[in-house]
Amino acid sequence: MTEQINPSRGRWQRHWIGTVSPLARRILSFNLMALGVLVGCVLWTYDTDGWSGLGSDIRLLSEAEVITETIEKQFSDQNSALDPQEIGAVTRDALHGLRLRKGLTIGLFSPDLVWLSGAEGSQTPPATSEASVRGKPTRILSVLKLGSELFHRAFFPPRPELLSLKEYMTFAAGASEGGGVRHHGDFLSNQGPIALASSEIVHDGSVVGVLAIIEGTADVVQHRAYELEKLLQIFVISIPVVLALSVYLASTISTPISTLAEAMETRGNLEGGNGLNSRMEIPDLSGRPDEIGRLSSALRAMVTALYDRIDANERFAKDVAHEIKNPLASLRSAVGAMAIAKPGSQRQELLDVIDHDVRRLDRLLSDISNASRLESDLVKEQEKAFELGPMSVVLSQYLAEQAAQKGVELVTDFPDQTITLVGLEERLAQVFVNLITNAISFCSFGGTIRFWARQCEDRVLIVVEDTGPGLSDDSLLKIFDRFYSDRPASDFGNHSGLGLAISKQIVEAHRGVVWAENIRPVDADRTVPSQGARFVVGLPI
Repeated sequence: MTEQINPSRGRWQRHWIGTVSPLARRILSFNLMALGVLVGCVLWTYDTDGWSGLGSDIRLLSEAEVITETIEKQFSDQNSALDPQEIGAVTRDALHGLRLRKGLTIGLFSPDLVWLSGAEGSQTPPATSEASVRGKPTRILSVLKLGSELFHRAFFPPRPELLSLKEYMTFAAGASEGGGVRHHGDFLSNQGPIALASSEIVHDGSVVGVLAIIEGTADVVQHRAYELEKLLQIFVISIPVVLALSVYLASTISTPISTLAEAMETRGNLEGGNGLNSRMEIPDLSGRPDEIGRLSSALRAMVTALYDRIDANERFAKDVAHEIKNPLASLRSAVGAMAIAKPGSQRQELLDVIDHDVRRLDRLLSDISNASRLESDLVKEQEKAFELGPMSVVLSQYLAEQAAQKGVELVTDFPDQTITLVGLEERLAQVFVNLITNAISFCSFGGTIRFWARQCEDRVLIVVEDTGPGLSDDSLLKIFDRFYSDRPASDFGNHSGLGLAISKQIVEAHRGVVWAENIRPVDADRTVPSQGARFVVGLPI
């Protein structure tokens, strides 16, 4: 089965296809295999060929013990010692005097295993549950037995002929050494299933005979066969149920997974020429409260992130092409003008323009290279714990000299408490260097830059404030865009416009936020002139 999206209703529709997925085959196979193992265990447990059951065995042993005690009591009634012939006569008389239930067969042997006499029960026992099932059909079990018999005939040597009741009694008499009543097990004779027991007859401390007792267990075996037949009927009914549930389970698992895989493998009709413009559509299974729903959500998020990255790369390529064209056009004009320029000041001005554009291109290409490698570097580098205070001290000492060269004062204000961050220390230092150098470039002589930090619950805010002209409303929306610059014309070409964009990318890679705002008095509206710009970096701790 497979599933398709109905775009109009957003529902899944299932339809059968010619092949079954490997996952569905495994589900069907393992479920049927488990049912087969259960059936095999039941068949192995229910040996319907000869096992009579614990209750029948105990009954047979009790009867053997009672019969033995009855015969031995006949000897105790004799006052004088008995010769072997008299012992045989006494045991035969006692044996024939017993009222045995139907199904019992008794054999009497001498100590040297010579057959003396035998008797069969004729008393009809009360109706039992075993007898009530006699003659009821056991079709499934009969088919299984027939198959087993054919299999045995085909691959195994022929079974030996079954023994007679007298041969089994002779075996029981020979195995009764040691005294007491002994149960020898359940067997299959030429007259059907039997249970076999034996007991030694003792008189004056010596064994004078051996009693062998056989009980026909056909009724008990038939009852067990009927019970097994009912279990097998349940299993037969369970097979289509298991198949139906397995197919349903396979369809709810393998079908959506197969559809998700097909959606990932196929992206439009590439042979038709329009597949390059189509976007990969992952079916939305987020409504399922299971792992498949989570997988669908994760794949959709991954594909969305992939296309966002592709779109960002395309925009980046367009921005790079646009930024490179400007200095190239200037270079082309300067080189063209060199041919007609007069020696002296005109050529020197053109050479200055060419030098400025070359340096601008070099700076631009370096920043572009750094920006393009930034994401991969952020993934490769290992985050570590570090303290914010020592890093701020080093940055302040390094940048205070640069600010002093322009007549700008750099003031730092960091708390005395230890603030520990987890991340890439060098990359975060690059962010603060970009923000402070940007503030220095906008401050005029005598200006001030404040570099301070405060801890707020589970975050720390690092702030860079300057006393420059501030930011326009349009700049606040675009300030972190690539290649955007709001600098005066006199500073044109000295900055690539990538510094703040790189800073934002680094901060967001550390699960933080960065924003810019104008410094105004409290409760002042936007018409009040700005007192400078403020850049705030928020990082988790």
